[in-house]
Amino acid sequence: MQVYYMRVVEGSAIGFPQPRPHVLTIGEARVPCAHMSDDDLWQLGQWRRVDAAAGYDPIWHIAIGGGSYDPESGMVTPAFEYRPLELIIERRLADLALQRYKVEIAGIELNDAVIRTDEGSQAKVNGAYAMVQLNPALVIDWKAASGWTQLDAAAMTAIAAAVGAHVQACYSAERAHGEALEALASNEDIEGLIAYDITDGWPPTAGQE
Repeated sequence: MQVYYMRVVEGSAIGFPQPRPHVLTIGEARVPCAHMSDDDLWQLGQWRRVDAAAGYDPIWHIAIGGGSYDPESGMVTPAFEYRPLELIIERRLADLALQRYKVEIAGIELNDAVIRTDEGSQAKVNGAYAMVQLNPALVIDWKAASGWTQLDAAAMTAIAAAVGAHVQACYSAERAHGEALEALASNEDIEGLIAYDITDGWPPTAGQE
């Protein structure tokens, strides 16, 4: 998790949250501080760590400047607000599409063999399936992720069906999640939109426990 800092002047946080500063300007000197402790940052430049419990996340929030400082904990709570709803739903749907793609190309297991499901392998499966449809007596030399094998028309058809079902299940899961996200957005439930788990409910992949 990214850690953020803000400067504290006269008991108030100023400016905007930012990652740990790399250099402090002290008088005319520029002092590297990447490896300083938080106490050193405070003593030399009045930098304090942003309290993670405050919930600030630049993906979902916009810092509006300033904040409050708690001397007892030594932590800063920045002032921030949510980004516009349309940007949050756009980001969530983009994350969802990436999640679907990761699962889609992760491969599947069929009869103790690992079958690749990346886009290139999907095209090869479809091509081999088309070949055995044209010539049912054909035996295919197939290089699965787990090694070489020979596939007759029935085995090749089974692989094509399994890969097709896997890809379709991925898109069906993406659609279901997308509709759930859109419903949250329609209700202007920003907190629910951010908290929604897009990693659940996907088809099994190769090597998955």
